[in-house]
Amino acid sequence: MKPSLLLPIIVGLVGCDVGPIEPDGGIDGGVALWPEGTLELGGDDAGAFTAFPAEVQAIPGAQGGFHVGVMYRVTGQALAGVKFEHRVTRVRDGVLVSKGTRILDVNPVAAGASWTTEDPITVFICPTPVGVNVLDEALRFEVKALKNDAVLSEASATTTLRCPPGNGFCASICAG
Repeated sequence: MKPSLLLPIIVGLVGCDVGPIEPDGGIDGGVALWPEGTLELGGDDAGAFTAFPAEVQAIPGAQGGFHVGVMYRVTGQALAGVKFEHRVTRVRDGVLVSKGTRILDVNPVAAGASWTTEDPITVFICPTPVGVNVLDEALRFEVKALKNDAVLSEASATTTLRCPPGNGFCASICAG
């Protein structure tokens, strides 16, 4: 196609008016809109959201590692496709222990009610990299909720990781 034929098409597209952008609970003009939204990071008590405990016991996983189950609770407007990024660091020196991402739909709830993850989110903790001990260490769990890469809300909690009593394998792979 000749460049002279493309010019009218380009000029026509530049002149298109999509109208005003209306706030819809999503991201408009790079500004995060989650009206009256809060995000909480909590523990798992048989599938129920609880306050994050001061100590957590590592849970054996299917492939021989150990993890911690966490839950997210959101109060505020429903949004589809919210990206939740978690990050776990060792408190004493900030060394990264775990990170991950999940895309979840925050379903509609009644005014003043909240949405909670249906099942615990599995945060993989052990085995750790060589030299990174997490056993009996304070760990900081952080979660960010994002929509179109704009932060909607953040939450964090600190806890100490323990192995199940008498589980020498856990102690060996969580001690770095």
